[in-house]
Order: sequence, then structure tokens, then C-alpha cells
Amino acid sequence: MVMIAKLLEIASASLSTQSPALITGCHELSELLTKRNGFFAFENALLVLPATGSDEIPGIGEWNSVTGWRQYYPASPPGTVFFAMDAFSSQFGIAEDGAVERLNPETGETEHHAQGLSDWATRILARYDFETGWSVARDWQIRNRPLRPGQRLLPKKPFVMGGEYEADNLVAVPCREAMAKLGQLATQVREVPDGTILTIHGWNP
Repeated sequence: MVMIAKLLEIASASLSTQSPALITGCHELSELLTKRNGFFAFENALLVLPATGSDEIPGIGEWNSVTGWRQYYPASPPGTVFFAMDAFSSQFGIAEDGAVERLNPETGETEHHAQGLSDWATRILARYDFETGWSVARDWQIRNRPLRPGQRLLPKKPFVMGGEYEADNLVAVPCREAMAKLGQLATQVREVPDGTILTIHGWNP
């Protein structure tokens, strides 16, 4: 847990003052939340959710509800517990075998990311800009304002359609709203036959 301790050294204070409940089947995650019950890092680019949420920031239980944004991602393994996200709402989740997976919210594709939570922290620290979107999020905040608690950055033109990872293409949206919009986008992307030009309906972040 050395790398997790290093990550916590540069993280914000806990996002919840309540004592965290244990996350069933996720010993490492429960241990992390006991030390720091949700936090921001890298100038708000990385958001680790608390066990218990608030009006602005959802708790892990709410975030993983099958009636929320996860309903748009049927291929996502049901046993995976999503606990963190980057500036653009890419989701990090702990699978049943303890490995960390990363979900692309625009396509719904999930890929192996790390062997476990310690390995995840190692990767985050080693490549924090790539892993969290730090430099783009920092540029957006310098030009506009600090991200409010729970906000993520949505592209005006989706990245999957060639949208740029730059401040001018981004707007700040509460994370619940962001994932609902991204889930609907992923559904449209999934239903487009191969070789067909992608046309997105209702995308107005």
C-alpha cells in the first residue's frame, strides 16, 4: 500500500465525514476509504468516490446502482465496483478478482488497467496526466473556474467522433448528469453497424 500512501499525500481531505461502511468483496478499497473517505487529486482531475455520498458527490453504493448510469452499459461485468473517475468520466472499477478495470464511457468498452489497487495507484502516479486528464482539466479551470464538487468535463463534440481533448471543447457537468448523457451516447455508438457513419442524436452537454 506504499503507492496508495503516496497518492494520499497529494490528495484532498476526505469528501465525507461519515465512517465508511465496508465494501463487500473489496478489501483494498475498504482499506483505502478507511484512510481517506473519497478525495480529489491532481487539481480535481481524479475523483475517488466516498462510501457515502452527498448532493454533489455520489457514494459508491449509489454510483454502482443498476438503475443509474450502469443500465446503459450491459456489457460491464456486474460484479465490478466502480470507485473513481478521471476528468472526462472514464471509470475505474475493481473486478471480482481484485483487478482494476477501466471503462470508456463513450463506447462502453472495458479494459484491464491494473493488477490491483496498489498497482492502480502506481500507474496513476507514474502517468498522472494521461491517466487523469490533469493538464487539460487544469487548462480548463485556469480559463474558466475551479470544477465544483462532483463535476466532470464533457466534450461538446464527443471524443469518439473526433472531438479534441482541449479546453475549448469541454463543459463542466455534474458527474451524475455526465454519465447519464455518456451512457445514452454509448448506447447509440453500440447500435451503429460497422462501416456506418456515426450520427449522434440529443448530444447537447
